[in-house]
Amino acid sequence: MPDLKQTLRRTLLLLLPVLLFLAAIGASGQIPTDRRVTARLLVRIASGASHRLLQASQARPPGLDARAVAFQQALLRMDAQLQQVAAGLRTRDLAFFQALRNGTAALAELQVSWSLTGRRDAAIEQDLTTLAVSYDRLRDRYGPEWLRYQTGQPLNDDERIRFARMRGEQSFLAGRLEVLRDQAEQAGDRATAEELQLLVLQARGIATAPPTLGDYLDASVAADAIRGGWYAARSGHGVDEEEWAEADQVVSDITTDNRVGFVFSTDLSSVRDWSFVDEETEVPEEIAQAAEAVSQVPELEPGQILELAEEPDESDLPPLPDDDPDAEEQLPAEEIPGDEAIEEEDLSADAASDEEAPKDCAPEDLACEEEAGPAAQPPLPAPSPQPGEAAPAPPADGAKAPVPPAPPAPAPPPAAPPGGCPIG
Repeated sequence: MPDLKQTLRRTLLLLLPVLLFLAAIGASGQIPTDRRVTARLLVRIASGASHRLLQASQARPPGLDARAVAFQQALLRMDAQLQQVAAGLRTRDLAFFQALRNGTAALAELQVSWSLTGRRDAAIEQDLTTLAVSYDRLRDRYGPEWLRYQTGQPLNDDERIRFARMRGEQSFLAGRLEVLRDQAEQAGDRATAEELQLLVLQARGIATAPPTLGDYLDASVAADAIRGGWYAARSGHGVDEEEWAEADQVVSDITTDNRVGFVFSTDLSSVRDWSFVDEETEVPEEIAQAAEAVSQVPELEPGQILELAEEPDESDLPPLPDDDPDAEEQLPAEEIPGDEAIEEEDLSADAASDEEAPKDCAPEDLACEEEAGPAAQPPLPAPSPQPGEAAPAPPADGAKAPVPPAPPAPAPPPAAPPGGCPIG
């Protein structure tokens, strides 16, 4: 079995989203009130940590092993999800909520991928902590679960049924993961066995949760984290391994089953003005310093140019050669070859020596017309095909046929009906 201390440590890391969600609900007074952030500032903190991680990853020498490659790929997916979250927040698009959920899965995949590399790097681990804490606070304080909690309504009948199905599917998944955990342990892959054990604990936690609103919302966040953690844990196994492929199918079914889990369907009046994203929330101590640093830098909108507060003082700079009024006089005058003046009479003489002027022929002088040759005729336009006529012949061999225009792009899907915003 995996080491108990390491298992408990990783369990706390993966359960961090749930713990922060509970803290946002009932323990707001435990964090100093003078440190507060908004949704946009949390996105900027997380994006800054993600960019630093990308730079550190790109600085690694070539020849990385499979675990390191998996970590880099997970990092790219996390950064892409952050960009979607930022875009949805900036444009006030309801896709913001689904991007938040996908980002939780990408974050769990990133954390597990890093743990499986076996590396220790203080700078990377610090940025991972900053990314995780800021993103978890963003999800827990501005995500769909928080808005549902703010309604104050207890668990309704539909949510109770969906939660019961979720608990059953997570129990089934836990059984499959236990088999794979034991196989990894027998194969000597202790790192993968430990990660699978953590996923089993999370799945069992959902399966045994009581049917309350708080547990239902916590399970929604944890289920997204389980999905991302699974993809990281199975990255070292091929699709041809039957039992791993079967677990893949179980995770896919849980993710795509629209009868299971949390569905955000609330009155659009709570989202229409998007004022909730401008409400401030307490910033955790782990990212207080990062929040202070980011808040000092102005946020730029796409296409915006940062203007300098003061114009630079150029009085002390030496003058450029073009600015010296005497520079032109100091340069010697040189004649440019081929710049001699050309007289008009020289042009006429040269033209007369090279070719003869055409003869003027009288109408009755047939010999003159034959010597001069027939007059050039302008080209006739190609006849337009009449109705019923055959199309023009195709171009000869070697000629390029015209490229037909591309078909128009399909129309976007219809907008969500008014009165609700279901987000799976």
